[in-house]
Amino acid sequence: AKPMAVTLPAVLLVLDFFVYRRYFSRAGKEWPSGFDYAGALREKIPFIVISAGSCMVTLLAQDAGNSVAYLEGHTLADRWQVATTAYLTYLKQWLLPINLAAFYPIDTNPSALARWLPGPALLAMLGLALAASRRLPLLAAGLCLYLVTLLPVIGLVQVGSQAHADRYMYLPSLGVLMACACLLPSRAHSRFRLSALLTGIFIVFLSVLCYLQVGYWQNQYTLFSRTLAVSGPSFTAHIHLADAYLKRGMPGEAAQHAQACIELRPDVGDGYQAMGNAALAQRDFARAESYFRQALEHGPALPVVLNNLGISLAEQGRLEAGIKSFEAALQVDGQFRPAQQNLALYRARLAAEDSR
Repeated sequence: AKPMAVTLPAVLLVLDFFVYRRYFSRAGKEWPSGFDYAGALREKIPFIVISAGSCMVTLLAQDAGNSVAYLEGHTLADRWQVATTAYLTYLKQWLLPINLAAFYPIDTNPSALARWLPGPALLAMLGLALAASRRLPLLAAGLCLYLVTLLPVIGLVQVGSQAHADRYMYLPSLGVLMACACLLPSRAHSRFRLSALLTGIFIVFLSVLCYLQVGYWQNQYTLFSRTLAVSGPSFTAHIHLADAYLKRGMPGEAAQHAQACIELRPDVGDGYQAMGNAALAQRDFARAESYFRQALEHGPALPVVLNNLGISLAEQGRLEAGIKSFEAALQVDGQFRPAQQNLALYRARLAAEDSR
């Protein structure tokens, strides 16, 4: 809900214009020419200021974590394609929520149809809704709410490497429901019973799908195995599966997914770290050392990487080098418990060797 909260001023304006327009109508003039735009906008100024501040804080925080992709990395055409495709994908998955996943990677090589069809289709839908705004104002309001509330996460400012996310549809779906509700027949209509029956069947259908979908969220392994099957190869799915297999005591399988991470993103240290963890579990300390050093070359000096590098060095008989690595881990995080324990353990082992 947090990203959508910044759209509150625009949501209120949409409701004012399409739903509560009588409160902002100038006496003696018909809607929409008589709508008091200045008055409606003026009372939203406090919300606009808060939303603008929230946007700046979010962008700065994401930028500090190198999560925001600016226009140099993605052309305007790329952003238009990602955004328009996402709008239609959300609608499709709202109506037929199958093949859902925890992560959807951006399609870096879309077909010509996938690149250019969503934009005109979306504009046509918007045009039809606005054309019916006098007769069916809730239809236009619902679609506008859907478009507005998704705007912060639709891909125009790309944050992270995902194309879209199921959780972003929670609040925008209210706009779609509003639009659909105004199309349902009234109780006095001859087709009311038929529409009620179809709605009931649809709710049962969604309930079954919900039960099946929850099953994929049992644990890290089931969730990202499903993600890999639905969304195809992605760094996020492979890195989580590498960790899941390692926790299951299956370092060979973990190494396969870690290698896939390195092939997909050789510039990111996480894949090398996962390979080092798998090698460490197999007690291949020389190989583990190599991967942990590569992880430090391609990523930040994380305490866990320095700690595991220290274990790899110490278990090869290079106790002093291992101790220095544990000390480096504690310089980054003085409260990192594994490094504290390993530092005490291998210092004692070094002292015992020196006494002999």
